[in-house]
Amino acid sequence: MSRLERLLRRCAQGRCLFVASALLVVVAVVALASVSFFLERDRYRERARVATQNVTALLEAKLAGDFRRVDLAIANFAVEYMRDARQGGVSSARLERAVDLLGALFPELESLGVLDHQGVLQQARPFPSGRGGDFSDRTYFTAARENPHRGLIVDGPFRSRLSQRPVVVFSYPLRDADGRFAGVVFAALSSEYFHGVLTRADLGRHGAATVRTADLALVYRNPRPELADIGGRNVSDQLRRAAAEAPGGGEFVASTALDGIERSNAYRPVEGYPFYVLVGMATEDFLGDWRRNTALIGVFSGALLLTVLLVLAALYRLSRQQAAVGQALAAEAERFQTVLRTSADGIHVLDRQGRLVLANPAFFALIGRDENDGGNLRVGDWDPGTEAGMVTGAAAGGCAPGQVRQFATRYRQANGAMRDVDVNLSRFRLGSEEFVVASARDVTEKKRTVEMLEFMLGEHRKLNDELAFRARQAEAANRAKDAFLANVSHELRTPLNGIMGMTQLVQRKLPDPALRARLEKVMQASRHLRAIINDLLDISRIEAGRIVLEETEFTLQALVDSLRGLLGDAAREKGLALSIDVPPALARRTLYGDPVRLEQILLNLTGNAIKFTSAGSIDVQAELIGETPASVIVRFAVRDTGIGIAAEEQQRLFTAFGQADASLSRRYGGIGLGLAISKRLIELMGGEVGVESAPGRGAVFWFTVRLAPSDRSPSVAWKAQPLEASAVDDEAELRRRFPGARILVVEDEPIHREFVMGLLAEAGLVPVFAGDGQVAVEQAEAADFDLILMDMLLPRLDGIEAARRIRKLPRHARTPILVLTASASETTRAECTRGGMNGILLKPVLAGQLFRAVLQALTVPHA
Repeated sequence: MSRLERLLRRCAQGRCLFVASALLVVVAVVALASVSFFLERDRYRERARVATQNVTALLEAKLAGDFRRVDLAIANFAVEYMRDARQGGVSSARLERAVDLLGALFPELESLGVLDHQGVLQQARPFPSGRGGDFSDRTYFTAARENPHRGLIVDGPFRSRLSQRPVVVFSYPLRDADGRFAGVVFAALSSEYFHGVLTRADLGRHGAATVRTADLALVYRNPRPELADIGGRNVSDQLRRAAAEAPGGGEFVASTALDGIERSNAYRPVEGYPFYVLVGMATEDFLGDWRRNTALIGVFSGALLLTVLLVLAALYRLSRQQAAVGQALAAEAERFQTVLRTSADGIHVLDRQGRLVLANPAFFALIGRDENDGGNLRVGDWDPGTEAGMVTGAAAGGCAPGQVRQFATRYRQANGAMRDVDVNLSRFRLGSEEFVVASARDVTEKKRTVEMLEFMLGEHRKLNDELAFRARQAEAANRAKDAFLANVSHELRTPLNGIMGMTQLVQRKLPDPALRARLEKVMQASRHLRAIINDLLDISRIEAGRIVLEETEFTLQALVDSLRGLLGDAAREKGLALSIDVPPALARRTLYGDPVRLEQILLNLTGNAIKFTSAGSIDVQAELIGETPASVIVRFAVRDTGIGIAAEEQQRLFTAFGQADASLSRRYGGIGLGLAISKRLIELMGGEVGVESAPGRGAVFWFTVRLAPSDRSPSVAWKAQPLEASAVDDEAELRRRFPGARILVVEDEPIHREFVMGLLAEAGLVPVFAGDGQVAVEQAEAADFDLILMDMLLPRLDGIEAARRIRKLPRHARTPILVLTASASETTRAECTRGGMNGILLKPVLAGQLFRAVLQALTVPHA
C-alpha cells in the first residue's frame, strides 16, 4: 500500500468518525422529542376512546329504552286484541280507538297500524287515507303469517308506502279466537326519530353516529344523512371483521367511504334488538392540538437538523474533493478491467492501423488464440474479409464518437474453423490518439438453431397441410356415411312401412278376431324390427359424433304422462304395478333440454324393467339434486323386482351389443343396444348412469342429466306425444271436427300412398294425390289445402325444394306441411326445418301416429 493510499484511508476514517458523531447527537435529540410526542398522542387517543365509548353507551341506552317502550305497547295491543277476539270479536271502532291511543302515547312513532290476515291495512295513524292498501308482500307480514305464534318481528329499513320515508317496523302477529293468524299490528320509527336521537350527541366537528341493523344495513347516519344509502351494507372491512369477531361490541379505527375521514369508532349492539349503534370521533378533532404542537416542534427540529446537515455536507464536500481525482481514476480502471474479464462478448480495442491494443479473455477464446499472441495480431488475422483500413476508416468516417455501427461477419480461428459473429463497433479518442473499440458476439449456434427452426417450421406446415387433407377426407367420409345411413334408413323403412301399412288396413276391415290377432303378431314383429333399425341408426350416429341434442322447453309432467300412457298397458298385462313419482314442484317446472331423447332413455330403462320382471312392481322416481343459475341437475331411478344382475355381469350392460347373459337375448329378445345408446345420450346431457343389483333381488337403474332452467310458463313447454296414439279416438275426433278437410298427399311409393290415402279417407277426410314434387307445387298453386303430407325423396323435384316453393305461395304461407320420411338423421331434421316444414312423421307410420299428427296439424295454428 502506498503512502498516498494510507493517507487517503486515514482521512476517510476521520471524516466518517466526525460525521457519525454529529449525526448521533442530532438523532438522539430528535428521538427524545419523538418519544415525548408519541406518548402525548396516546393520551389524546385514550381520552377520545373513552369519550366515544361513553357516547355509544348513552345512545344505546336511549334506543334500547325507546324500542322497549314500543315493543311493550304493541305486544300489549296484540294481547288485548286476542283477548277481545275470544270474547266476541274486535270492531273497527275499537281498533281505531286503540290505534289512536297508542299514537298519542308514543308521538315519536312515524306510523301505527293494523293489517288483516290478507295484508290489507285496516287502521293507520296518522295516515287514514292509507286504509285498504295491500301490504301482504312486506317481510314482517309474511313472517307473521308463516308463524303466527312468534313474538316481536323487526323489519327494515325500507321506504314506507304511507309516508314515503325510510322506516324501521316493529310488529306482532294477531290471532283470532281459534288461534289462527288474524293479521299484524305494526309501529314504524322513521328517519326523523333517529335524527332526533343521534343529533343530541356531541360528536365534535367531524364526528359521526350511525344506526345499523344486525346484518350491518344502514338505518340512519348523522351528519350528512342525505348522502347515506339507507339499507345499504357498504361498510369498511374493519367494521365487518370487528362485528364478526366481537358481535357484543368493540372499537376500531377506520376511514369511511362516504367522506374519507379517519375516525376512532366504538360500536355496541342495542340490548334485546337487532341493531348496532356506531359512534366515531374524528382523529382530526381530538388530535388537532397535538398535531399543531408537533408540527411546530417538528419544523424547529427539522431546521436544526438541516443546519447541521448543511454544515456536515460542506465539510464532507471539501474533504471529498481532495481525493476525488485519484479515487475516480482507480475506480474507472477497476471497473473497466472487471467488464473486460467478465464479459461473455469478445471485447477488443484497435488502433488506426488495425493492430490489437487490448482484448479480454472472451475475445481470445473466440478467435482460438493465446493471450500472449495479442501484441502481434492485426484485424486481418481473425477477420479475413475486413482489412485494417476498412475497419478504422468506417469507424472514423461513419461513426461519430459515442455512436455505434453494427454488422455481421465471420471470424477465423487459429485452427482454420470459422465462427459467425455480430459486431458492435465505435470509436473514441484518448489524448491525441484515436482508437476503435469492438464487441463481438458468437452467433454460430444461434444461426444453426434458426436454420433448424426454419426447417422444422417447414415440416410443420407440411404436417398441417397433411392433417387438413386428412380432415377433409374424414369430413367427406362422414358426409358419405350420413348419405349412406339416410339411404339405408329409407330402403329399410320403405318396405317395412308397406308391410305395416297394408297390415293395418287389412286389420281394420277384418271381422274375424283370430285373423286380426294373427295380423297383430305381424305388427308386433314389424315394430320390433323398426326398433332394431332405430337402435342401429342411433348407435351409428352417436359413435360418429353426429347426434345433436335439441334445446326445447318442456316439463317433466309431460314426460310422466307419456311414459304412463306408453307402458301402462304393458305393465298391466304382466300384472305389474307401475308407479311414477315426481315431486309436484319439479314436475310442473319448465326446463330446457331434449325431451325426445330424455323420453327415449326413460322408455328404454322402464321397458327393460317390465321385460325382466315377472311379478311385483316397477317404480320410477325423479328428484332435484343440484341447481345453479345456469343448470338444474335431476336424478332419475327405475326400480324393479325382476331377475336381478350379477356384479361381474354389470360391466357389460352399457356396451354396444352387450347383455348380462347371452341367453337372455333368446329368452327376452333384443340386441343389446338400448343401454349403450342411453349411456351415450346421458353423457351428452352432462350426466352419468349406473346400476345397483343382485341376482334374484331386482335392480335399480339410475342416471342424472343436466338441464337448463327456464322462467317461462309451463303452458308453452313441449308436450310429449305417444308413439302409439289411440287411432280410434283421434279418428273419431277428425270425423267430428274436420269432415271433408282437403289433404294433399305427395308420395311416389304406391304401397305407402295407398295406405295413407286409405286411412285419411276412412277418417272422413279428402286426400288428393301428387306423384312428385313438381306436380305438388302445381296443385298447390291451383287449389287450397288444409294440410300437406310431403315425402322427402321424390322424382323431378325433391320434397324439401317443393316445400320451399309451396311456402312462398300466398295461399299456402301458413298451411301446415308434414314430412313423411324414412330417414331419421339429424341432417334430415335440420333440412326439414329450414325448408319450412312443421313436423316429421317417421316411416313406417302407424295409423294412430298418422291420425294424431293430422289432428294436431289441423288444430294448432301455424305462424
